[in-house]
Amino acid sequence: MARISRLEVAYCGDSLEAALLLVGWVTARAGWTPDAIERHDRSASGRATRPAGGPVVLALECDPEVPGCGGVEALAFRAGSDEIELGRGAASSRLRDLFAEALQPLPAFARGYVEAVTAAAAMLPGEAVAPG
Repeated sequence: MARISRLEVAYCGDSLEAALLLVGWVTARAGWTPDAIERHDRSASGRATRPAGGPVVLALECDPEVPGCGGVEALAFRAGSDEIELGRGAASSRLRDLFAEALQPLPAFARGYVEAVTAAAAMLPGEAVAPG
């Protein structure tokens, strides 16, 4: 995560909130400090700062070409010419289970949830968020 310069999330339908929650989770787990996200129609963009001080561009885009019931379609980490891309169908079931478990609000599955929601809320302009 020390080299990541860009995080991209593609979503479909009206799932900007799901994309924002995923970006919040990644931001919290990576220890990045998020700035406010700016909304542009069905997309959003912003920045975060890595612990060592480098910037990370955050890009959330609605993919109008993807039919479906909504949700996050793809996630990409970029560091210069290196990239890691995960699509809805490409992620292993174990990886999907880990993301799902980390985002569950139930006490038995709460690992990472408060941090994800706090980081996602910190990206919303004008929002004051108290941890926990």
